[in-house]
Amino acid sequence: MAKYPTKSIFNPTYWNEIVEAFTLLKDSSISTEHLPEDFIWRGMPIGKYLERVRQVRCENKLTAEEMKIMKKLHVDMQYLERRWMYMYQRAKAYYLQFGHLSISSKEDLELSKWVTDQRRRYVGGPRKRKNHMAVYTPLTDEQRRLLEEIEIVWDTSSTWYKYSPLLKKYYEEMHDTNVPTTFFVGHLNLGYFVNCIRTGRFNVTEEQKAFLNKMNFDWEYRPIKSTSFPEQATFYYFSFWYTDAISRCKILVVQLCFHTLQIII
Repeated sequence: MAKYPTKSIFNPTYWNEIVEAFTLLKDSSISTEHLPEDFIWRGMPIGKYLERVRQVRCENKLTAEEMKIMKKLHVDMQYLERRWMYMYQRAKAYYLQFGHLSISSKEDLELSKWVTDQRRRYVGGPRKRKNHMAVYTPLTDEQRRLLEEIEIVWDTSSTWYKYSPLLKKYYEEMHDTNVPTTFFVGHLNLGYFVNCIRTGRFNVTEEQKAFLNKMNFDWEYRPIKSTSFPEQATFYYFSFWYTDAISRCKILVVQLCFHTLQIII
């Protein structure tokens, strides 16, 4: 069952204007299915009202009572298509920031589930819906094209496809692949993955090896790859004067070490 917010984001006066407009429109022969945003009827900006209501519904901010009223007034919400584009824009923004779509549920539960659903729609197959089995609606060609533009990985069963985009992003920022063994990206331990490649616990194909060599991958195994405490403390102090300084370990680890040092002193 869909979850609706309990509090409306609409100003009561504005919401009453919207309801009154669609109430008058209900008995006319005008359909709201393809109304343009600039559509005006009897002096009322029906198109703008419709656009606003659809956008609020798209963002899951329309209350259950408001949704019930819109359905009763036969307002076409065009929810599915608009919802898909709304979530796609969120996925694209995440991709532009992090360079991948390996989104953990702790980072963004809603977006993580949406990306997973797109992979299931790509593959197809059964889907349980309200005590009966259905089939995932296939992606359109345009939806597939848009998702592939932001480099979605359709098959996530392979460890390589989970970690290789993260390693590429790390290389672009740090200009090397010497990832500390305790370096996490979300819930994924990138440092451990790199360590497994160097020790031979993860066998790479020739294509994957070529991918790594483009980043000047250091194949030599070194038992200790974590950032030492003096390095962490140095970074902490340098970050006061050089705000663009980047640490290879979690900033929370640095702060914890610093507070521990204060206690000892």
